[in-house]
Amino acid sequence: MHVYLIYAPTGDPEILTKLFEDAHVVRDGLMLIESAEHQSKVYHEVKFNLPKDAPLFVARLDHQPKF
Repeated sequence: MHVYLIYAPTGDPEILTKLFEDAHVVRDGLMLIESAEHQSKVYHEVKFNLPKDAPLFVARLDHQPKF
């Protein structure tokens, strides 16, 4: 499993969290997810659910974050 940090300020958090089994909204536009998928797959799944030309940042984290 990989942990990804996703920044999608124009995305609907309710829709985006339903895309992944393990998702945590940190704040508006910022979320963490855990997925076995590769970064490209995660990016495109999120991008498909955003408005056209919406900003998006997806980064795979090396370590699980602490809250």
